[in-house]
Amino acid sequence: MSRRLALLIGNIHYADGRLQSPVTAADLQALTAVLREQGQFDAVDVLIDKTAVDVQLAIAEFFDREKSPDDFLLLYFAGQILPYGEAVLLALHDTYTEAYLDATTVP
Repeated sequence: MSRRLALLIGNIHYADGRLQSPVTAADLQALTAVLREQGQFDAVDVLIDKTAVDVQLAIAEFFDREKSPDDFLLLYFAGQILPYGEAVLLALHDTYTEAYLDATTVP
């Protein structure tokens, strides 16, 4: 039996004052309600203002849990995205734009 699972990651407050968030907690709550009620998702997990390590672990767990090939998985990020060469980085609560991007962002 297939399932519909979502992981929503939102960053509202940044330790680095140079970063601004385009999202609010109300935005994430509204999206969660839509996914559960109208999207009929079986599970919607929400992470707000977590560190890079917390988010990396949550993403790994989300995709590593026992899943069926028929499961529908949604990973959603709301927050600041930083260009980094040919890649983009997800800025999280502990991201500092002046140093340690590799340690405080998620590629």
